[in-house]
Amino acid sequence: LGLLLAILAVATSAFSGDGNKKSGKGFLIPNLIAMLCGGITGILQKTHQSSPDKENLEAFLIVAFLLAAALAFSFSLFYGKQMEEQAKEKLVWSKAGLCSVCAGACFGLASMLNTLLAGKLPSTLLFPTYNVGLMMMCLIFGIIIFKERPNKGQLVSFCLGIATILALSF
Repeated sequence: LGLLLAILAVATSAFSGDGNKKSGKGFLIPNLIAMLCGGITGILQKTHQSSPDKENLEAFLIVAFLLAAALAFSFSLFYGKQMEEQAKEKLVWSKAGLCSVCAGACFGLASMLNTLLAGKLPSTLLFPTYNVGLMMMCLIFGIIIFKERPNKGQLVSFCLGIATILALSF
């Protein structure tokens, strides 16, 4: 049930924007990959914090962020031109760069906290709280900072995402 909800949430979010099916299809595969990687990350964090090497948190996070940077770089080579064109339409690069650095710093702190708590709290409590909280913060910051106005389809996707996290966690 949880996996079905996850696929439905991603598909709904891909086609809930401006009605442009091309952009929806271009969004779907990277979003599915991100969802899969997020799940794998949670498993790795829990495994690491349950292992005898749990004290090597800094090394674990450095390797994780180096891998993430390498993947982001490879995706930028593939999607770079498209992202540059979209940035010219919506944001000035310096503003996008600043937002990216801030987002990366917040993600790093959240990952460190998540990894620390993965070894101390039960998974059924930690991961739903963390993931739903992360989704809520993204929605709130999107509305406050970026003046986004989610449409009904995006709100349905948001609720499906929360239902997915809860279904997969219990």
